[in-house]
Amino acid sequence: MATFPSIRIEGGLLGPELLDQIVAGDVQGQKAEHFGLEARRNLTDEIAATFADARALWGVFQHRLSRLPENDLATSVTRDVFDKDGKLLYHDTWSSSYRADPKLVRIGPKPEKKKPATTKTQTPTTQTTTLPTQ
Repeated sequence: MATFPSIRIEGGLLGPELLDQIVAGDVQGQKAEHFGLEARRNLTDEIAATFADARALWGVFQHRLSRLPENDLATSVTRDVFDKDGKLLYHDTWSSSYRADPKLVRIGPKPEKKKPATTKTQTPTTQTTTLPTQ
C-alpha cells in the first residue's frame, strides 16, 4: 500500500485501498473511454487541458466584468423563438439580478429571547360582606 502524506482519510467511506486503485488506474468508470474519449488519450492530460481552458475562460469573464459600469448587474435572460422554417419570431431580453444584500450570519446557539417587561399594576380592592340567607 502506497503512502500519501498530503491525504488524511477520515471515516470509513473511502479506504486507503481506493487510493491505490486510483493510482493504478483500476477504479471502475475512471478510464478515458468512460468519459467519451479515445482509449489512447491520457485522462490526466485531458483533465489538465480542460481545467486550463476553464481558467482561461474565467479570466476572459473577469476581464469583461471589470469593464462594466458599476451599476450594470451583468446578468440577463434572452429568449429567441423561431418558426419551423428558422425565421426569428421573437427576440426578447430581460435583465435579471441575483445580487443579495449583505447580511450577518450568526453561527452558534440562538441568543435567548428577552422576556417582555412586565409591569405591576395595583387593582383597587373592595370589601364585601356576605350575610346568611333565611
